[in-house]
Amino acid sequence: MTQLERRPDVSDALAARNDAVRLLEDLLRERAATEARLAEAGREDPIRMVTGRSALDRAIRSTQDVLARMDAMLLESGGPACGLTAARSEHRGVRPPTATEGH
Repeated sequence: MTQLERRPDVSDALAARNDAVRLLEDLLRERAATEARLAEAGREDPIRMVTGRSALDRAIRSTQDVLARMDAMLLESGGPACGLTAARSEHRGVRPPTATEGH
C-alpha cells in the first residue's frame, strides 16, 4: 500500500470538521438557552458554582480545541484551506474561560 493509499480522503476530513463546527454551534446555542432558563428561574449552574465552568463550557472548549487541531492538520497536509482562517477567527469569538475557570 502506497502512502497515498493510506492517506485519508480530504473530503472525509472536511466532512468531519463540518460535523465538529455544527456540534460547536449546537453547544453554543444550548449554553445560551440553559443560561437563560437558569436566570429566569433565579438559579445558578451547580457545576459552574463548584468548578468555575459548566459542563457545556467544557464541551465547548474541547470542541474548539478539536477544531483547532483539525484545522492545523488540514493546513499541514496541504488540504484545501479555503475558509479555515475565517472559521478559526469566528470560533475565537466564543467566550473564552476566565482565569478562574481553568482548563
